[in-house]
Amino acid sequence: MIGLPAALAAADLQVSARLSADRAGTDDAVGLIVTVQGDTPDGAPQLPPLNDFRLLGGPSISQQVSIVNMSMSKSVTYTWDLQPLKPGTLTVGPVTV
Repeated sequence: MIGLPAALAAADLQVSARLSADRAGTDDAVGLIVTVQGDTPDGAPQLPPLNDFRLLGGPSISQQVSIVNMSMSKSVTYTWDLQPLKPGTLTVGPVTV
């Protein structure tokens, strides 16, 4: 089983992190998906040390901009591909934005 800390929220910034799967074997890849909404930073979030995972690639980046009733919102999603290095309950530490 793989776990993540809870989402972080600030006044004009919302950050959420999730994994693409709750369970993965050592031969599998799992996506670490970080979404930043609001006043998005210029650069990608910084990953914590990934002691229990091999970084396979990323980040891939997708952006979304919405304008509704003259109000604009923006979100950026970053995805990294990770491979668990051992069986058991593994944790990804906090991501820095």
